[in-house]
Order: sequence, then structure tokens, then C-alpha cells
Amino acid sequence: MPVRRTQCAFCGRVTTTREHHVVPRSKGGKVILPTCESCENFIHNTWSHTELHDRYDTVEKVQADERFQRFLSWLLKQPVDAVYRTRRTRD
Repeated sequence: MPVRRTQCAFCGRVTTTREHHVVPRSKGGKVILPTCESCENFIHNTWSHTELHDRYDTVEKVQADERFQRFLSWLLKQPVDAVYRTRRTRD
């Protein structure tokens, strides 16, 4: 997917972004938004494709989740080009 420097739809930082399906393509997702690597990594490490389809199918629902709020609080204190990476932690 194309990489560019623009505002991330999830965290609001202007950084390198990629086109990201809010609902995974495998679940019928069609909405594509610019998303930084940190947010994309966090989202996919936190929720399964089924959870993204069933419960977190909009930016607002992801942003409202307490786990994302904690992540965002941490992320906004990091250098703009810092990238969040971790192993999958979801059940």
C-alpha cells in the first residue's frame, strides 16, 4: 500500500501513513483512511478482524476505547516518527 506523510485518522499526528481499512478487507471493509504505523500496529495487536468488524468499525469507536486512550496518551508524548511495535497481546 502507498506510504505518504499526512495526518493519521486515529491519533492526529502528521507523520508517515499508509492506507488502512478500518474494517479489514477480509470482513468486507471498504473504508480506507490514512493511518500511521503505530496506530495500525496497536489496532491489529489489540483486536481481531472479527472484533474490528463487529465492535470497532469506526475511527470513533476505536478512539473511545480505554485501551486506545491509554495508548494515545503515551504515543503523543513520543517523537513524531517513533513507531510502536509489540507482539500480539489479544486473547
